[in-house]
Amino acid sequence: MSKKVKTMSAVLAAVMLANVMPAQASSADDDEMPVYRINKPYITIHLENDYTDEKTEDNWKWEMYDTHMSKVANGTFDEQKSVTTYGGIYDISKMHDYDTYISKYALFLDIDRLDPQLFRGKDIHPVKDPTFYLGTGSLKLGETYYYEVEDPSQLELKGEMTVNSDTIIVDVDKKHSGSGDTFSRLQIYPSMGNNAAVSAYENEPLYFCDHGGETIAVSAPEGEYDIDPNVQDGPDYREKRLLRTYGKKRDYVLAHVKVSEYFPTMLSVMNEDLTFDKQYEKSYSARTGEREYAIRHYDARGDDSGNVLTTFYVSGSVITAAVPDAEGYVDIWLDAEDLKATMFTAFSEGAYREEFQNTQSGDIHGCEVPMKKLYFRVPFRFPQNGFSLYNVPADSYKMFFRDKSMNKHYAIVGDDIVTTDDKQQQVFNCKVIKRDLKLGDINNDGDVNVTDVVLSAACVKGVRGLDVNEQICADIKADGNVDVTDLMSLAAQVKGIRPFSTEKF
Repeated sequence: MSKKVKTMSAVLAAVMLANVMPAQASSADDDEMPVYRINKPYITIHLENDYTDEKTEDNWKWEMYDTHMSKVANGTFDEQKSVTTYGGIYDISKMHDYDTYISKYALFLDIDRLDPQLFRGKDIHPVKDPTFYLGTGSLKLGETYYYEVEDPSQLELKGEMTVNSDTIIVDVDKKHSGSGDTFSRLQIYPSMGNNAAVSAYENEPLYFCDHGGETIAVSAPEGEYDIDPNVQDGPDYREKRLLRTYGKKRDYVLAHVKVSEYFPTMLSVMNEDLTFDKQYEKSYSARTGEREYAIRHYDARGDDSGNVLTTFYVSGSVITAAVPDAEGYVDIWLDAEDLKATMFTAFSEGAYREEFQNTQSGDIHGCEVPMKKLYFRVPFRFPQNGFSLYNVPADSYKMFFRDKSMNKHYAIVGDDIVTTDDKQQQVFNCKVIKRDLKLGDINNDGDVNVTDVVLSAACVKGVRGLDVNEQICADIKADGNVDVTDLMSLAAQVKGIRPFSTEKF
């Protein structure tokens, strides 16, 4: 292949892939692999608490509210315990890996749906199970997928042409010239529902032997057309909707392909070298009823003058009437936007003619276009620790102690949580701290006053107990006990009789 044709092939390949699909990675290990995030926004909250031993589990409970003060979640500071969620938010704290996601979460976890047109009807396969295929609505989080597209870079391209709108092209191999083979012919008819009329070859056949080496343009309004390769009466003999014309110009490429590879169903009726032997009845005696059989050898490459191969290839609005060469190759025109072609085959010898039937598609053979795998990921970072909430709307949230009395001695730093629509994992760190204690400030309101004296007196009289932090503030003499001596010292401080240092500790 010439340098010019090689360059043209590379350019065509790039253009065709760009027109067919969005750019994707060609390897499952490609660092440039595209990603499609289909998960809803989710967050992970790490709650650090070094004081769990100072209170019971009932005290160490939290609640989370949105800007409308609607509760969205609540739980304990124990990461092993489940979180209760509200308003369409899900707790995925224990969804640590793909297997857990599939077995316990995938059925009910809401995901976004990709635009079905993104992959234009391609079958999508998970890399983990290539035999399985699905649509864009069945993708799973954290999985890598691939789909296949036509790969023109694997074809040897020898030319290009642009077909005008409303036009059928019939390109006839010069090997047909002067062959006298009247079996190699076709007629073109509008398909059912197409009321248009072609300008030629509807009422009379196009004989390949009369047009060897010619490229014929046939006017045909946009639509689908049938082809009758047998020139028989009636639509039952026609190959339906093989051909179609377009209302705009369309590009085609001339590909040099091996028939047995591009149209592998041919191998169901002949050898790989496109030859075969067929038994036929050589003679029959009406008197004795005896029949004599012989073997007829066929060479579908057009090299055997005793046999003629009627074959043509249809792609879009172009018919290529080509005869394979000695190596079994043909040059056929392919639609640059869809490299598929359909092949019709029949053999004849003199007045003898037979169509070789393929069990699935009669004498019509589909092709196997060179394909390329393109990969993409549906990324998701499965939470490993902390509390993780899924489907969290973008908003400002706040964390609170469920037991409001905890606010006297403890606070949650980082309790303001602002989320966005970002689909990557959003991580927030919260930490429980102790509020600063002031000697004598039993209720931790910042002042040492008569309220603190009342609390100390209630403790000394056994009317009301004090928690750990309250006892620390009430133990003025710092001997580990709250008694009448501490009560008297606190009262003297409030009255200003005998003040003591109330620095924070």
